[in-house]
Amino acid sequence: MKISDEGGLWSYLESQPLNKFHIILTIICLLILTLDGFDMTIMGFVAPSLMDEWEIGHDVLGVAMSSGLLGLACGALVGGTIADQFGRKNVIFCAVLLFGVLSIASAWSPDIETLIILRFLTGLGLGAAQPNVATLIAEYAPVKYKSTLICIIYCGITLGSALVGFIAKEVIPAFGWEGVFIVGGILPIISLILIAIYLPESILYLLAKQKNANYVDKVMKRITTANDYTIEFNPARSDDTVAHQQAKFTPIEILKQPYLLCTLSLWLGLFMNLMCVNFLSNWMPLLIRESGFTLTDAALIGAIAQVGGTLGNIFIGVVMDRWGYHKTMFLGMASAVVFSLLLTQYHSTLMIIGILAFFLGTVVNSVNTGWTSLSAIYYPTKIRATGTSTMTAIGRTGAILGAFIGGLILATGIQAINMFYFLALPLFICAIAVLLNKKLITQ
Repeated sequence: MKISDEGGLWSYLESQPLNKFHIILTIICLLILTLDGFDMTIMGFVAPSLMDEWEIGHDVLGVAMSSGLLGLACGALVGGTIADQFGRKNVIFCAVLLFGVLSIASAWSPDIETLIILRFLTGLGLGAAQPNVATLIAEYAPVKYKSTLICIIYCGITLGSALVGFIAKEVIPAFGWEGVFIVGGILPIISLILIAIYLPESILYLLAKQKNANYVDKVMKRITTANDYTIEFNPARSDDTVAHQQAKFTPIEILKQPYLLCTLSLWLGLFMNLMCVNFLSNWMPLLIRESGFTLTDAALIGAIAQVGGTLGNIFIGVVMDRWGYHKTMFLGMASAVVFSLLLTQYHSTLMIIGILAFFLGTVVNSVNTGWTSLSAIYYPTKIRATGTSTMTAIGRTGAILGAFIGGLILATGIQAINMFYFLALPLFICAIAVLLNKKLITQ
């Protein structure tokens, strides 16, 4: 089989059986997103301590949370475009280094203003890492396991979010909120060794750029021992020719036909989904504490919701491979609306709240992963990172609003538990976006 373009290589990679290469790649990507999820949700767990120490209100705290999410949006927006030009691995490595160093720096913030700036800068790294990791795994994964592997690596986000809850529960009483930031910075820096050694560059990207034929051959030998292929790097494809072909796929391409309407439905769905995900990540511990429970109980409930998300990501990947993306995602969002409304009525004991929070976290976080799977599969190679990253950036604006609006609503004095009434609306809109996306893709 002669492979001379990205389409042929994509099809060949999809046809391969799952092997050691895919497992190692999945583990490294899972690790990266676990560290990403840890740093992304730190603010939600240190928020009660910050309010007590710095005597700040919900509105100011909402700005602090939103600053990190704004950085996430900006990082996701530029991260994909840069990766389409300079490679997935290079961007991922620099992104992890950036958020690791800045997380440590956040521990020495003398005031809320400094922390707001540092959280924005940290978010740039967090945002650049996520979509590129998803793109990389989508490009290498066999078609039979593609959505499952994407969902498994996105377990890292909720796994990291749960981990910070359990660590905060122990670290804050002993070392203060600063200790959580230090842990969240040291771990990513250590992981850079594994990323440098074991994370491969995208060979689809290298073939599109006509770069590093020897490296492509080396990676292919790790994927398959068969000799049923020949990858042709054509010297006649000069840099000018490649640049001309790349010009056909500029970032604005995702807003042209035939991609426009499907792109907008992806944006709407992830926008609403991430608004809910980050509302839960950032405000859940504080809502529980202000409902009359202890700080330790609040951290525990926040962690339980994220554990549910982790398990949900594993489960939804398998279900989507069997039932299809849209059916699974719609049922997930519909059930999330129900769980959110139930929380407003049944919150008398910690056990009831924990059970409902677990199931709410399960469906909201797992469906969020589905949008990334849809995007990574929908867009062609040359705009895949751009399409996925742009969708993530748009989604992050929803996350920003989720954190910011949550603070504004709480500042009005509303009963904390009633915030889950407001959560039900974006969950419902997200369910509608799933149906809309299905209709557009099947047209």
